[in-house]
Amino acid sequence: MFACRTAIILLVAFILSLASAAAQVDDVLTFNENRLGEINSPGATVSYAIAAMPGETVALQVLGFNEGLVPAFSVFDNANNLIRVVENSSGNSVVQGNVTFTQSGTYIVQIRGANNTIGRFVVSMQPAVAQPDATPLNIGQMVLNVVSLTAPIQRYSFGAQPGNALTLQVRSIVESGGPAVTLIDALSGETLATMSPRLTGGDWQIPSGAGSFIVEVQHSGASFDEGFSINLLTGTIAENVAASAVSVAPTVPPPPPAPSPTPIPEDVDLVLRWNLDNIVVTNVSGGTPDLTGLRFVGGGLEVDATVIIQSGAPTALTAFPNGSCFAFRPLGFTEPPPSPPECQTMRAWWFSNNVVFWTGASFDVIYNGQTVTTCPAGSGRCEVDLPGV
Repeated sequence: MFACRTAIILLVAFILSLASAAAQVDDVLTFNENRLGEINSPGATVSYAIAAMPGETVALQVLGFNEGLVPAFSVFDNANNLIRVVENSSGNSVVQGNVTFTQSGTYIVQIRGANNTIGRFVVSMQPAVAQPDATPLNIGQMVLNVVSLTAPIQRYSFGAQPGNALTLQVRSIVESGGPAVTLIDALSGETLATMSPRLTGGDWQIPSGAGSFIVEVQHSGASFDEGFSINLLTGTIAENVAASAVSVAPTVPPPPPAPSPTPIPEDVDLVLRWNLDNIVVTNVSGGTPDLTGLRFVGGGLEVDATVIIQSGAPTALTAFPNGSCFAFRPLGFTEPPPSPPECQTMRAWWFSNNVVFWTGASFDVIYNGQTVTTCPAGSGRCEVDLPGV
């Protein structure tokens, strides 16, 4: 493989030396190296050659800087056929896209300035990371998930609606920042909008009509997992802001409204309630169970209930009082969360990014080494029957 790639690189160099003027090729792109270039006049292009292997997929990124260049690029195959276009109608300073090569040989990446912009840029090529399949988003159904160093990307898909605008909402559970988010046209691959990891959330308005979209949520590179929510709503951003101002909804779908608290079956010992910034565990067993053997597993984390002792509050987990609760929160949420209806006394709470286990697709509740239930994270509420209690 190495000898083959070396031979192709030499071939590209040979092509450049003989026909660079005719082909308008300015340099060769290789993995993990930046190339500095410049669009010095409106409508001009700069081209780079790639020595490709059959079946190989690469990630290309072009970053414009200083002079206001709005970069875009196209990729051509050996026969000068256009195989990939990454536009930039939103005026972003960076564009990126994956390209898969079906044959070995020399491919050309042509960089230009959208809207006749000019300026300098940096182009780079990396081996593409296999991306997960996109999960369809359903209108009005919030999704809670997490990205990490070992699973750095989550992808979601949705389509525009004829006659109805849509609002896409993305929120981080951490107040100091969050994952990077990119909105992509699923057909053209164009990057429509991006959200920096320095931000904790954003709303994007999708006009009515046709179109398919991909949302990529990518880990920022922080040392901890990054939980987030993503929600697709009918209506414009202004309409959804007005609706939330009239009736402030919780951050997860609430249980059906009822004149009295939801009845709890007799065989239920714990009730768990959660949203983006907290999870509350309440003892409803009618007794004082020993909760030192309680453990939660989810989001790549394993969290023992005994962690709550670090709060310094007097918490007798060995005989936890009926009607009492404790809570976990992400780092930065130092105040106790609101107590749910079944909790009369909030005994303790602990905040750390190392205890945010409830932001994946589901999490397990383990008691004395036995998995007693699996809670779907999107439900926001889970009832637990503890063996022997």
